[in-house]
Amino acid sequence: MDSGAIHKISLKINQTKEKHDPAVKGETESPADFPSENFSREQFIAAWNNIADSFKDNSLALYLAMTRHKPAINQSGNVKLTVDNAIQTDLIQEKKPEILSTLRRALKNYQINIETRIATKKRADKAYLPTEKLQKLIQKNPNVEKLQKTLGLDLEY
Repeated sequence: MDSGAIHKISLKINQTKEKHDPAVKGETESPADFPSENFSREQFIAAWNNIADSFKDNSLALYLAMTRHKPAINQSGNVKLTVDNAIQTDLIQEKKPEILSTLRRALKNYQINIETRIATKKRADKAYLPTEKLQKLIQKNPNVEKLQKTLGLDLEY
């Protein structure tokens, strides 16, 4: 027996075929080649929430981006999702192929697409000084001014 003999070893790797969604990857097939069944708003919201829940453990930020504001969907299948900031927009864009693929399969409609927009925040005027605070209170309830005058209250600084 030759102790220096080399033995050939072969290794076969089984490749699993992933579910193929050409509409997401932008391949040459047109979206018209895929199903586009009608669905209700309730079905859409249920599918959307299931997808969001699947991200809850791995990416809480993505989960919050998907659930903080209710998504709106129009007849043509465009989902308009309002997010709070650009970071959430980036998170959605990063996971968009995965979200779209799952959503399209769940609803059997490959016409669906997602658009994000950043919510505009109304800037509230903050009252800092006692006189500003009193004026805010009077705006909310004019009886505060009557109470101040009736009791003869003065602002202390």
